[in-house]
Amino acid sequence: MCDSDEERISVQKSMRVGYTKMVNLVIGYHMAADPCSILVVQPTIPDAEGYSKDELAPMLEDVPALSGKVAREDDTLTKKRYAGGTLTLVGANTETGFRRITVRVVILDEVSAYPVDTGTDGDPVRQAEGRSFSAFNRKIIAGSTPNRFGFCRINKSFLASDQRHFFVPCPHCKHMHVLEWKNFKYPSQNPEKAHFVCPSCRKEITEKYKQSMTDAGEWRSVKPFTCCETEQEPSRWDDRGRPICKECDTPYISGHAGFHIWAAYSDLPNARWGKLASYYEDVKDNPEEKQVFINTILGETYRDDAVTLESHNFYERREEYGDEHDGKLPEGVHVILASVDTQDDRLELCVAGFGVKEETWLLNKQIFHGRPDDESTQDQLLRALSKLYSHPAGFHLPISMCALDVQGHFYTDMMLFCAKHSDFIIPIRGGNKVNAPAVTPPSRNNMHKIPLYTLGVNNIKTRLAKRLNYKYPGGGYIHFPISNEFEIDYFEQLTSETVVREEVNGIPYERWQNLRKARNEAWDLLVYLLALLWLINPDLSELPEGISDDEFDDEEYDQSDDYHVSEWMNS
Repeated sequence: MCDSDEERISVQKSMRVGYTKMVNLVIGYHMAADPCSILVVQPTIPDAEGYSKDELAPMLEDVPALSGKVAREDDTLTKKRYAGGTLTLVGANTETGFRRITVRVVILDEVSAYPVDTGTDGDPVRQAEGRSFSAFNRKIIAGSTPNRFGFCRINKSFLASDQRHFFVPCPHCKHMHVLEWKNFKYPSQNPEKAHFVCPSCRKEITEKYKQSMTDAGEWRSVKPFTCCETEQEPSRWDDRGRPICKECDTPYISGHAGFHIWAAYSDLPNARWGKLASYYEDVKDNPEEKQVFINTILGETYRDDAVTLESHNFYERREEYGDEHDGKLPEGVHVILASVDTQDDRLELCVAGFGVKEETWLLNKQIFHGRPDDESTQDQLLRALSKLYSHPAGFHLPISMCALDVQGHFYTDMMLFCAKHSDFIIPIRGGNKVNAPAVTPPSRNNMHKIPLYTLGVNNIKTRLAKRLNYKYPGGGYIHFPISNEFEIDYFEQLTSETVVREEVNGIPYERWQNLRKARNEAWDLLVYLLALLWLINPDLSELPEGISDDEFDDEEYDQSDDYHVSEWMNS
């Protein structure tokens, strides 16, 4: 990272390999030994502030060589001045954070989590790199855990580099090789016996050899290169991993050094091979959790087939459960949530129960016709939200929380409605950024000062589509009841959107679009339900305390127009 021959550094990595400490050391080096201005870009502004507090502040305080380097009067969370330069920290999601900055070193941390653009100014990576155009000896460092194949910034950057991997010698035959997942073996019933198999001699390599192997390891570029007008496969390398030309016997310097490293090389306790094998055994059957393993442990992109949703598949897998059939919730339900879609002439409600590992049961769906700002329409909704559901364990559960979409012609009225019932109704709206996080901190920039959440709906829809295609009940699986509310029309709405691939700033992305222009309220309502679940993050591992049968009077409840769930929650 301090090699003047390499203008760009790309690090595609897993967790647990010490990358953040490497970045810290680069910053410290340029503060103390080679002063210049530095720009550090984190995915969000809170990420930048957190990095400043958790990483930089302790380093500046504890490292003697850096003591007193930053002037106290110029030391803020996002700006630090020192002799010979300035350190600036920004979030990639800021619209104006890159302006009026000139630096020599640009550090892009967790670059695969950046948004496509910052709004009016475009791609945050291009903006950050542009801050170093005037430096003849600039350095651009990008590092990140990857995400999905074909849509990953760090993978695209790594593939453009000279692609260096860490080779280690087999303790048995001395063959130099890369530790690869395909050579990682263990008995499924005993992950602690995890080991690698040498690709040359096929002997087992147990973890007791890891330290000596990594001590004798070396970086090697594997990308073909052209030097002395000859295209070559790397066969010899210098001590930095650069290939040596067969013709001129000198290292080939591409100017873009790339590195891939993953957790199997790490000597941290949680990266023991047995732990990695146990982790994989726990997640291998869950596509969402498996993707996390592939991205954050293997340091690889996740290859996902195009998502397709077929309405008849979901209609045919409906089950008999729920209030309409036996007056009881499914036994696995531990919390009940609701979502509301606002249309110009109606409000649409969907209620679902959630259990261990977010297993989901759709319970009912209702439409309340009338203008959303009409009191009678709102009263119908409130009455439905006050419904209590009977649990097989012998008590009743209320709807704990509701997410209401306020976007549209009735924004002001629906925000007022949410403000009146802010104890159990959360206002939400869909965002249009294709790779925005599913949920982000809310805005209170409204006349009622209540939290308004903007959802990364594209992200949520992709995750929801995966769950809809789960084949077996369990964590993340979505159940549908046999009910008049869930007929074929409902499932046609649920499958109304499809994935369209597009390219933004040279990076391909997938966006969900309603190409048929069909009704899609069922799809949106389920998206809002998942978002609400992640927002409030309830404990789904155990049953909550509900209202006992002795406390519950069906006749009194049926006749009451004043009962609302908030009263039960407050009590």
